[in-house]
Amino acid sequence: MKHPNRRIFLAAALLGYLATPVFAQGQDFVIGFMMPVKTLLGKQNVQAAQVAAEMLNAEGGVLGRQVRLAVYDDNQNPSEGALVAQRAIDQDGAHYLAGNVSSSVALAVIPVAAAENVLYLAVNSKSSAITAGGHGTIFQLNTTGAEDAAAFQQLFDEIKAEKVAYMGDNTDFGREFGEIVRKLTEAGGGQVVYSDFWGNDQSDYNAHVTLAKASGAETFIVMGGVGEQVANVIRSAHELGFNARNTVIGGGALNRNVVGLLGDEAEGIMSVDIYLTSLQTPVNKKFVEAYQAKWGEVPEKSDALAFESIWLIAQAVNKAGTDDVAVVSQILRENEWESPRGTIHFGSESRIVAEGFVTIVKDGEIVRK
Repeated sequence: MKHPNRRIFLAAALLGYLATPVFAQGQDFVIGFMMPVKTLLGKQNVQAAQVAAEMLNAEGGVLGRQVRLAVYDDNQNPSEGALVAQRAIDQDGAHYLAGNVSSSVALAVIPVAAAENVLYLAVNSKSSAITAGGHGTIFQLNTTGAEDAAAFQQLFDEIKAEKVAYMGDNTDFGREFGEIVRKLTEAGGGQVVYSDFWGNDQSDYNAHVTLAKASGAETFIVMGGVGEQVANVIRSAHELGFNARNTVIGGGALNRNVVGLLGDEAEGIMSVDIYLTSLQTPVNKKFVEAYQAKWGEVPEKSDALAFESIWLIAQAVNKAGTDDVAVVSQILRENEWESPRGTIHFGSESRIVAEGFVTIVKDGEIVRK
């Protein structure tokens, strides 16, 4: 086979899941799902997508066909993201794609999806560039940094940051969010006294953190798509004695993995988000119950968005009564949908309209502040 190292089959033991065999075209409704499955976040997102597929299949599937996920590992790498997107289309017959955490990877998938005229839902990626191209079949579930800015404005008004040190991953969104931090800080009369970015494969952050500490910042803001890296940056800060008065993690990047990795060091960390497990919407209750029953743990925002991607595609196709991508894209864009977040709809830029709120880690849990 040409792709033994890319498919989720290699991670089957880790995920406890093996994709069903490829059947003749027409027997299954195939959705290509791409995630960095070697990371905790990617693993959990695959688990959430599987829960969505199982819930849908229990209710009759899509147009009477069973939903099958063709899961691929994008390795947080743009080139590999584009490659596996093409494989999902060519080898699995997928006309619908979803997934990705990194905005850089999502941006690499878009030309493939557009050229092949397939529908693509970017799940956790936050760059505003994802839907800026105006492709009629490209959609985005997560908020952008600019959309998070309103909630971050509330946070900045409260903490009154005067000197800010910013560290982010060297991606489109990491850089974009860094600019948002600068604007918010300066608007409040403060100053970004240190700003830098870490590489995708970087594991030692001491040099960056030492400079951040030397800057005299009382507020430390960190943004990254890989929870392990975010946690390691903050841990390095604590180890080097950089105990900022305020530690803030960028929107959507504060999750239970980060909290678990940091332990007591996570207490008091703030962020903004658009979802909490405790939301009492009908779909969220079903999702959380099914996720806990299958995986023995509680889902969070990134998992909810992964679930949502599969759920929305299926609901739109069923409502359209056809799997024609152009028709389904129009149906998806023009209607409201029930999801874990509640009733949602896509805005003019084919991105879900959502309002964020401030969160904080309290007694080891992420709660609304």
